[in-house]
Amino acid sequence: MKNFDFHASIGDVETYTPWRRPNMLRLADWWKEWGYLPAVADYEVYLAGAVAEQKWGIYTGLTWDVDIILVGEVNNTKELKYLMDEGYRIGWNNHICMDMIWSSDLFCCINQEFKPYSWIRNGSKFTKNRFGEITQHYYSEYACETYTLDDGLFQYVYYEPPLTYKKVQRRIEFGEYLGIFQNLKEFFD
Repeated sequence: MKNFDFHASIGDVETYTPWRRPNMLRLADWWKEWGYLPAVADYEVYLAGAVAEQKWGIYTGLTWDVDIILVGEVNNTKELKYLMDEGYRIGWNNHICMDMIWSSDLFCCINQEFKPYSWIRNGSKFTKNRFGEITQHYYSEYACETYTLDDGLFQYVYYEPPLTYKKVQRRIEFGEYLGIFQNLKEFFD
């Protein structure tokens, strides 16, 4: 039965299952299903952001999402789209709010000196409707260039620091973040 008090979508993926705050048990359940998809072998997979900083760093704040970064050459856009779609679907089924990107530079948000980078996402916007309160995030809003790729992927190029970069830099400057990235293949396998 659908829960009409909650709905979220990105690209071709949607859920009526509300998420809870992430924890390592839910993340492990997600990895058990997603981490063994064949195309995962083509990429390095990193946990970043608040969840990584809480587990291995010093961050004490709360978060609602899990930041997953894929790094590696994109040889097959159809497989990348499938990986990202499944990452969201499996995460949402495990009550986790996922935020998955492919990045041209793993360290793009923690570099002391900003360097241009690009991200690929499986949708152009994220939408959440919780009890009639609608939130939409258009990923092109802060990108300098946006490209529609094959198979439903979108690439966002940043020549200037976007809000995400500034947020992470602020947290590092205030001593809330250390700049942690955890390779999930090494952690879970």
